[in-house]
Amino acid sequence: MEVIFEESAADCTAGHLKAIDGTFVIKDAVLLEFKIKGEVAGKIKTPCDGVVSFGKGLKPGVALSKGQVIATMSECQHDIVIKDMCGDCGKDLREKGGRAGQRKEQATANVSMIHHVPELIVSDSLAKKIGSADETNLITTRKLVLLVDLDQTIIHTSDKPMSADAEKHKDITKYNLHSRVYTTKLRPHTTEFLNKMAAMYEMHIVTYGQRQYAHRIAQILDPDARLFGQRILSRDELFSAQHKTRNLKALFPCGDNLVVIIDDRADVWQYSEALIQIKPYRFFKEVGDINAPKDSKEQMPVQIEDDAHEDRVLEEIERVLTNIHDKYYEKHDLKDADQALLDVKEVIKEERHKVLDGCVIVFSGIVPTGEKLERTDIYRLCVQFGATIVPEVVEEVTHVVGARYGTTKVHQAHRLGKNVVTVQWVYACVEKWMKADEKQFELTKESTPPIKRKFIKRMKKRRRAEEMRNQKAVMRRGKARRESIVRRWMTVKK
Repeated sequence: MEVIFEESAADCTAGHLKAIDGTFVIKDAVLLEFKIKGEVAGKIKTPCDGVVSFGKGLKPGVALSKGQVIATMSECQHDIVIKDMCGDCGKDLREKGGRAGQRKEQATANVSMIHHVPELIVSDSLAKKIGSADETNLITTRKLVLLVDLDQTIIHTSDKPMSADAEKHKDITKYNLHSRVYTTKLRPHTTEFLNKMAAMYEMHIVTYGQRQYAHRIAQILDPDARLFGQRILSRDELFSAQHKTRNLKALFPCGDNLVVIIDDRADVWQYSEALIQIKPYRFFKEVGDINAPKDSKEQMPVQIEDDAHEDRVLEEIERVLTNIHDKYYEKHDLKDADQALLDVKEVIKEERHKVLDGCVIVFSGIVPTGEKLERTDIYRLCVQFGATIVPEVVEEVTHVVGARYGTTKVHQAHRLGKNVVTVQWVYACVEKWMKADEKQFELTKESTPPIKRKFIKRMKKRRRAEEMRNQKAVMRRGKARRESIVRRWMTVKK
């Protein structure tokens, strides 16, 4: 419906707009004041409820003439919906007696953009409008986005009783949650790391921990909500129990070109090029990731007996992330204004590839017989970080990565004067994003062999036990939720 200007007097001009273009207004709401010879002479009101769209070029001081279309009114498209109620017009869209999502009227809203309020959804067009504004703000402030995992990335949590010795360490917090006592240890350098990253990145927490757990950890890390704000995505909001990637399109509707990820697991991100994988942090012995998804895999070997308080991983990752940020904006400053937004994944790929660029590697005893080399994690890591893998020791080879001293390939490498190193050399390069000193990882007769099969079986058994406990906990919560629903239904029925 069109709103027509009916005044026929001369020298009519538009006054102040009393409504915001594109918003829902009720019937008889004032849209505009108009003036005659500079004095306010009247008001133009809406003939009905609806979304107002002002005429092109309408602003204070513009001349008005009789018959001119001031605005058009259209039906609400329900671009914002929370719990089946329109956030614009306030209409209840749910069918009478229906369940959540059963609506009597169609809505354009289908994208969940707010981390901690999954019930709030917006339309594709509005999501892209908001996403575009967010991107512009990030570029203006010269920031990128950093998605931060919690467990075994920047913290380690245990729900088991702690020894007196463990409690003496700094950065340990004990708290009650779900009638259980938890203890969380911050990874060394966490506080400094987060404070420095906040200047370069808009940080978000993305974790498989439950909502209450995620927000409790956020209070420990960020008591003033200065670093993360409300940008906390927990298991309760994640679309998938196995992969965190499914939420990216909703959080970043215009694309993930500015998104960088840090996590100790690659599988939950489906090996995304945006991932900076971190060596898992374990402070409490015999305790893994208490919030790990079922069937998830560990991607890098964990030195359980390491002296955890000497961990310096975040110092190295701080250097890597600072370099990625600086390289991104160096390239951004060189591009033309009309060029598309640069993708930070290309910068990450380029910087990662530099680490082992020029290295030609042969494996000896690393890959089990019968297993395809191209499907192994060690092969993926080497190629991802720029190395070339060949099957035999030839003149071009620079490194032989061996499991045991004395193999044919190791002897060939020694005769040709090539570097012969343990597999830990590869992990050291990957962990620090720089080529490690081969002398520190030289393969000798005394070298410690890779993790034995018995130990691997023991770790797998322990991991299965953890998964069973997590699964039972989920089933208990589901049962309690169903019983609560039944009780409410019985109360209503009475």
